[in-house]
Parts: sequence; structure tokens; C-alpha cells
Amino acid sequence: LHFGYLGAGNGWVNMPPFGDAGGASWGRAPNTSVIEMYLTPFDNLIWNDPEGSVVSILEPDRIIHFGMIVNDFDTEPRAIRAYAVMGGVTCALWRYAQCFVDGILLEADSDSSPTAVQTTTWADIKASFAE
Repeated sequence: LHFGYLGAGNGWVNMPPFGDAGGASWGRAPNTSVIEMYLTPFDNLIWNDPEGSVVSILEPDRIIHFGMIVNDFDTEPRAIRAYAVMGGVTCALWRYAQCFVDGILLEADSDSSPTAVQTTTWADIKASFAE
């Protein structure tokens, strides 16, 4: 599993506290896969300067720009058989911001902004186990 920024500086950008991912799969045809991940969005990501990089402040009605590619490894690791790209643009997302799609952040508890986001997330549930 590789999740996060793929360009220069990916060592610190993809590690806690900025990002992390993990998961597991079990069974065969069909199998079940579980992936958990988080990443930090940046307004200004300076690949060799974590302290100088500017973390985005996420708030309702803010427009963010992001990209995602999901690779399909059916036969062996690193043998990409296919991939899905958010927004339908194929390019090096780690290098070209013009390939990003726009998204607007919605408030989770608002009657005026309907959303599928639930106020109780899996992270909230897991955190409650430690209490």
C-alpha cells in the first residue's frame, strides 16, 4: 500500500504527523480489503522544508484542489494492469497541480449543506475504545 505524495520530499510528507496508511485483506475470490489512511493538505508544500510548508486550514465552504489515482495490481506488485483517475485527467499528479479536481468542503452538521459525511467516523469509534 502506498498512499500520499509521490514526488520529492515524500519521506516526511507521508509520515506521521502529516500522513499514514495501512490495511489488510483476507479471503480469495472474492476477498475483503480494509484500508485506513490520513493525509495533511497543504496550501504551500515545499518538498525540502517541512517547517516552511503551510498546512491548509479546512473549513466549510472552502474550495480545495486534490487528485487521486488508484492502481490495479492484479498479478504482482508493481505490475500495474489498470488505474482509475479522479477527474479523468491522466498526468503526474505529484508534479502538475493543473491535473487536480476542485472540491468544496461541506459542514457535516448542517441542514443547508446536505452531505453523506457522518459525524461519527471510524476514527471516532476507535478512539472511544481507549477511553
